[in-house]
Amino acid sequence: MIILSEQPVVKSIGYHPFPPSTEEAWSYVEDVIEITRKHAEHRRAGTPGDQETRAYIAKRLREFGLQDVKEDSQTFTKRSYTEWHFEVGGTEIPSFPLRSSAFTPAEGIEADILYVDGMLSDDMNVAGKIVMMPINVTKTTYEAIAKGLADYVYDPKENLAKRDSCYLISVADNYPGAYYMAAKMGAVGFIGILPFETGTADFYPDSSMIVRPEIPALYIGKYNGEAIKERFEKQQIITARMDLRGTLDEFASTANVMGVLPGLTDDVVMVTTHHDTGWEGGVQDASGVATVLAVARYFADQPGDIYREKTLVFNFGANHFGWDYPASNTIFKDHNPELFNNLKAVIGVEHIAKEVRVENREYVPTGRVEPHVIWAPRSPMLRKWAQEAIERHDLADSLMIRPGSMALIGEAKKYYFSGIPAYQIISAPPYLYDSVDTIEMVAKDRLAPVANTVVDIVEQLTNLIPGNWIE
Repeated sequence: MIILSEQPVVKSIGYHPFPPSTEEAWSYVEDVIEITRKHAEHRRAGTPGDQETRAYIAKRLREFGLQDVKEDSQTFTKRSYTEWHFEVGGTEIPSFPLRSSAFTPAEGIEADILYVDGMLSDDMNVAGKIVMMPINVTKTTYEAIAKGLADYVYDPKENLAKRDSCYLISVADNYPGAYYMAAKMGAVGFIGILPFETGTADFYPDSSMIVRPEIPALYIGKYNGEAIKERFEKQQIITARMDLRGTLDEFASTANVMGVLPGLTDDVVMVTTHHDTGWEGGVQDASGVATVLAVARYFADQPGDIYREKTLVFNFGANHFGWDYPASNTIFKDHNPELFNNLKAVIGVEHIAKEVRVENREYVPTGRVEPHVIWAPRSPMLRKWAQEAIERHDLADSLMIRPGSMALIGEAKKYYFSGIPAYQIISAPPYLYDSVDTIEMVAKDRLAPVANTVVDIVEQLTNLIPGNWIE
C-alpha cells in the first residue's frame, strides 16, 4: 500500500508555478517516514521498505506529470545480519555489525582480546586473537574547513566560528586499514570502538567505512570501549566471545527511480538524491527525497514549451550504502546511455539536518542547522549562479569548496569524476549513520530554502546557456 499525504493547494503565479514550500516538502518527508516505520529493515537496499519507497516516489512523479517514469534495476549481493553478540567476562556488551564483515562459525568465536591504542602495526602478535581498537574518525571544525578548503562562505550570523568541532564522518586515520591488517596477520575477529560522545554502537555507514568479508567484526560504543581498556591495562589477558550470524542473498534487487521532463533540446540537466538508508533516515535521506520531489513538482507545473530549453531528469538513486559508491551513477549510465551522453550538468541534494550537541550522552538540537557543504563547477559563472541563489534564499551556514581542494562527496560524485559539471549540497551531522537519525532530526524550515536554491540554479542552467558549457 502506498501512502500519500494530503497536499497543499498550489496555484501558478503568472507563468511561474508556486515555489516549493515548507509544507509541501515536509509532507513528502512524512510520507517516506511512514513507509519506513512499517519495515524492520527500514529502507535498506533490497528490502520491502526499499521497494515500497520506490513505488511511492514513482507514483508521485507520475502524478506530477513527468514522463518515462521507471525503475532502473540493479542486482547485487546483500549481506544481512540477523543475530550478533559480544561478551566480555560473561557480560553482554551492546554492539552492532561492522557492515560487510564475515560471519562467525555457528558456534561463535572465543578468544583473547588484543587492545590496540592507536595504530595496529605488523610487529604485534594478533594471531588467534580478537583485535580491539578505537576508530579514529577525523575531527575538525567548520571554521577550519571554511579557511582551508572553501573559497566562498555564506555565514551572515557568523555561526561557524561558534560551532564545536565536527566529525568528517566517513574518514578515519586507522581504519579500515587496521581491519585488513588484522585479518592478514591471523586475527579471528575485530572490534571497532566508535568515538561518539553518546556512546552509541549503532553505525550504518556507506562504502567509505565498510569492509570486505575477511573476519567477523563488530562496533561497540566509546564508554564500553574505555571500560574494557581500563580492565585490559590491569589484567592484560581478557577473553571475549563474538557471535555474528546472518544471510547472504546473491540475487538481491534494488533500483533507481527516475522521471523525465522533455525540453526543446536533448541537452540534459539532472537533479538527484538517494532513497535508501540504514535506519529511519529522516536526514539520510528522506530530506533529500522530499527536496527533489518538490523541485520536480515545480518544474512539472512549468510550461515546458516556453521555459525549458533543456531536458530535465530527476533521479532517486539506489544502493547508496553498497560498493561502487554511489552505485546510482553507474545504474543510470548503464540503463540510459543516450541521456548520460547528453548530460550537461548534475545537482545532488542530500542531508538537510539539525545541528546537535551532546547532553547526558544524548543528541540535543541546538536550534541551528548543520552547515551545508557545497561543491560547484569550476566555471566562475556557474559558481556565481549558485552563490546568488544561496544568498537569495538565505541558505545560511553554507561553505562552497574551492575547486581542487576536496573531491566531491555525494550522489553527484561519479558524474563529477566523469568531467560533467556538478553541484552537490550535503551535510554530515555526527548522527548521520546512527539509529537516532529520525524525522525529528530533519531541519524542517530549511527544506524549502534548499529546494528553491536548486530551482534557481536549474532555471539558469536550463534557460540561459546554449549547447555545451563543460569548458
